[in-house]
Amino acid sequence: FPVYANYHARPLSAPEDIREALRHQVCARVRWVECMQNAIADIKPEAAIEFGAGNVLSGLLKRIDASISRYNCDSLKSCEELAGKLATSL
Repeated sequence: FPVYANYHARPLSAPEDIREALRHQVCARVRWVECMQNAIADIKPEAAIEFGAGNVLSGLLKRIDASISRYNCDSLKSCEELAGKLATSL
């Protein structure tokens, strides 16, 4: 699967390219909105899962495309519950 790097907002698949982009994005500006716009245009996802505490990125994604379902996993329990929910909806 492609990895969309915040450094240049394009998908990458080669491990060397991913490592290089990660090195650059530590010091460069974050292009998260552009990454999401490009990923949405390329992949056309139905859902997105945000891992970690809070839902800031889910809120930003809602502004970009409100039609994408957004989920949050902030603990092992919530991830297990989401996995069960998604498994029954397939």
